[in-house]
Amino acid sequence: MRTLPHLLALTLAGPQLILADVLELQDGGKLSGSILSISPDGVITADLEISDSPVGIHADKVKDVSFLKPSRKFDHDTMLTLINGDRLPCDIVSISDTQLAVTTDYAGDLAIPRKIVATAQLGIRPRKTIYSGPENLVNWNIEDNWHFEDGSMVSDGRGSIARNFPTLPDSFSLSFRLKWADKPMLKVFFASDTPASSGGKHDRYFLQIGTAGMEIKRQSSGRNPYHSLITVNRNHDSFAEREARFEIRVDNRQRRLLLYIDGQLEGQAADPLPVIPDGKIVILHSDSSEAEAHRVSDIILREWDASGERHRSEDRGDFGEDALINNKGERYGGRIISSKTDHRGKLSILFKTPFAEDTSTIPTAEISTLFFAEIENATENSATPLIIGLAGAGTLGAHACTFGPDHVHLTHPLLGDMKLSRDAVNQLQRREIPAADSAPETEPDTEE
Repeated sequence: MRTLPHLLALTLAGPQLILADVLELQDGGKLSGSILSISPDGVITADLEISDSPVGIHADKVKDVSFLKPSRKFDHDTMLTLINGDRLPCDIVSISDTQLAVTTDYAGDLAIPRKIVATAQLGIRPRKTIYSGPENLVNWNIEDNWHFEDGSMVSDGRGSIARNFPTLPDSFSLSFRLKWADKPMLKVFFASDTPASSGGKHDRYFLQIGTAGMEIKRQSSGRNPYHSLITVNRNHDSFAEREARFEIRVDNRQRRLLLYIDGQLEGQAADPLPVIPDGKIVILHSDSSEAEAHRVSDIILREWDASGERHRSEDRGDFGEDALINNKGERYGGRIISSKTDHRGKLSILFKTPFAEDTSTIPTAEISTLFFAEIENATENSATPLIIGLAGAGTLGAHACTFGPDHVHLTHPLLGDMKLSRDAVNQLQRREIPAADSAPETEPDTEE
């Protein structure tokens, strides 16, 4: 195997993206081929079109990556979170006092030791994508000073670009990647009732991205036109490569907004006003007079099921016992005894609380989240140098992995050797394993 030296260092902050069928190099050139393996020390082995034999590429020499083959969509009802933070989309077959039997579209049937499971979120469903782009500016209304270039909307001075999304639901997620040339001066309006970005009495929200930080504001048609909801005091210089991925989650039914930056929750707030914005328009507005000041790409607008997010953040109670949250948000502590399946194939959970003599039988259709009792020292030696992103928002840590035409073989710290469908893998990142006294690293955002 030959080694390909002196490629451009990867420019993304945090864990570094290193898997794709196309690798972009420092000089702007590209290498095409197939990834064969990645070692624990970060050497990618790839079968490239320019070489007759496999080539070794150091991960810190890659600038950017992209997939030639899109990931297959997967439809699972449950998201398991393991004690090390890994997430497995699956369907639960049964629960015993020692294990969970699950089935998946990407790894077949799995027997997962109960002691390594932290939570099970039920009722998870694929979220409908309203928009993914841009691929062009069709249906976008340019007020002034924006153009399309290489998959991005680019600002050429002060001005706005807007689009109406008639099917925008009450609860939605808006995410995008922003790159700025010098200093960001961008507003992103959403749930707007007008395509105009000027002030005035409008019921809508906007994210303001500036040099000193980011802020989500509520614009109102009432007496006080502006209300600050979420403030992030983060200087633009803290983003080493002058870029970041933003995600705004809006749950109008619960009157709640959440702001994520590079996959990390930065703040959340409730809308204090009685009238909830129900507009369908998204606007990008540049306040910079500079040419090519902002590049906005990878815009994804989709439905958001807010119930799972609410229960993930809710106080689960005593970590030494199991807990159950039903679809009404009611939490019960006790013991998850087992499960049973009726003659129709419907699964129920047998749950015992310390306040009742009898064991309750609760259909999984009535359950939002199951919490499993925490086992001491269960996460020892579970850190891995690799993070594999799965279609359906799953993640798996790995010590090493190899890639075949149809499958990916990996060694998981808790589940051992695994074989995944290759088209289920949509991302691979390499991270530094933190020292024992360091905070755990944020998981990658794989919801895209």
